[in-house]
Amino acid sequence: MTLSLRHNATTPVRCVQDLTCNVVGNKWWVEALQWERAGEFNAAPEEVWEVDGEQAGTVQSAEPLSFVKVADAGHLVRCC
Repeated sequence: MTLSLRHNATTPVRCVQDLTCNVVGNKWWVEALQWERAGEFNAAPEEVWEVDGEQAGTVQSAEPLSFVKVADAGHLVRCC
């Protein structure tokens, strides 16, 4: 899958090994958001994205919200 993040989309980016802003807690608040496409977002699968043939993380999306998990990264990941 090609990961393309739009500037007008809402994209919480979380790093799997981040102990400061842990991915599990952040996923919970994203799933609890009340908005018109919440059901669609929560039912969407996490899709794997790759960089140079290696798994780089996952993304779950229902426009305009995407939740991105970055594999093998800590708190300070460059996202843009």
